[in-house]
Amino acid sequence: MNVSDDDNREVPKKGLFKKEVVRDTISWLVLMGLTAVAIVVGQQSIELHWVIGVALLITVIKGQIVSDVFMGLWHVPKRWRRLMLSYVILVPGITGSIFLYFT
Repeated sequence: MNVSDDDNREVPKKGLFKKEVVRDTISWLVLMGLTAVAIVVGQQSIELHWVIGVALLITVIKGQIVSDVFMGLWHVPKRWRRLMLSYVILVPGITGSIFLYFT
């Protein structure tokens, strides 16, 4: 009898799947809420610097949620997680700096 790799899989603990679904659902709702906030702020007649600042802050928060929850970087070595989070912070930071420089 041949034993395939599928036969040797670990069975997840009872309730683990439900916790992951709840975590993913809450994360998705937070992402949708932040998107709605960005849309509302973008449609308000407030100073452009505030709109850009809020949009970049929301981008950083959403990027962290996506990288941690949906890309699964919460469980990888800290070096890789920090690398991805630095990208999520640096790109909006550089974008904001360029905006401030040219306005």
